[in-house]
Amino acid sequence: MIKIDQEIELDDISEIKKKSLQELITNPTIAKFVKDNHLTYQHLSDYWAELLGFDEDMKECAICTGLAYCPKVSKGLCKTLVFDGNAISTTLSYCRFGEEKREENSLLRHFVYNNMSNKMALIQLNKTSFVTDATHLSENMKVAIKAIVNYRKHPSAKGIYLSGKSGSGKTVLLASLMNALARQGKDVGIMNMSTFLYEMKASFNNYEQDESYLNQVINVPYLLIDGLGDENVTAWSRDEILGTILNYRAINELPTFFTSTFSLDQLAQAYTCTKASDKADALRRERIADKISSMVNAYAL
Repeated sequence: MIKIDQEIELDDISEIKKKSLQELITNPTIAKFVKDNHLTYQHLSDYWAELLGFDEDMKECAICTGLAYCPKVSKGLCKTLVFDGNAISTTLSYCRFGEEKREENSLLRHFVYNNMSNKMALIQLNKTSFVTDATHLSENMKVAIKAIVNYRKHPSAKGIYLSGKSGSGKTVLLASLMNALARQGKDVGIMNMSTFLYEMKASFNNYEQDESYLNQVINVPYLLIDGLGDENVTAWSRDEILGTILNYRAINELPTFFTSTFSLDQLAQAYTCTKASDKADALRRERIADKISSMVNAYAL
């Protein structure tokens, strides 16, 4: 088929256009467009260039395997034929890959805080191996998944605490819950505890920045705190940072979710900063563990 920008001898254009239009209407999409809008040959002849452009655009999209390989300037967009009762024109709309990207961007706007990755935020439970290949699941895992599915249907002020060894899937499960809540239009956050503290320390010379970091997480309607207890525990990180986050969220009944390699029973020991004989430290670490226990339903993987 002739390309739009191909040079055409003026004397031959009538015959070339006729043959080209005959080829164009073999395109099922164009044929349907012609039928639905009761277009005449004159319409097609007058707007030959628009039809050619649409056909070429369709052929590019047909072999496309993703946005990364899109050859167009307007990546993720494809042409759509339009007839206004008089003229034929084309407009741009999202292709299948562009629509997926648009939906992703729309979803990510509900992640008001995320210091991990967009990939983690985009995890969907029904696309994980926990659902697609459920034959290997332990009873503990099944119970945890059931709790997450129930929470999606009936959100409450009490969050979920998942404990288990590294690689057990606890972060994936609770990240998928944040994803599901975001799809319901709720604002959520994912916070890796160690990374958060690192960023806080990097801002020590800027008091306003310190306040900004805390404000980003204490007010998030639904917050996942990942890797609890894996951070370098100090009196500052435990009492001033984690304690502040927990107290604010508990008072305001903001649902908080946790992943940890420590069970709730082990958590107090994980937050020991000084010798066990230090009564003041013992009280503070117990306060942290008790506060978290009151905020969640706990499940071990």
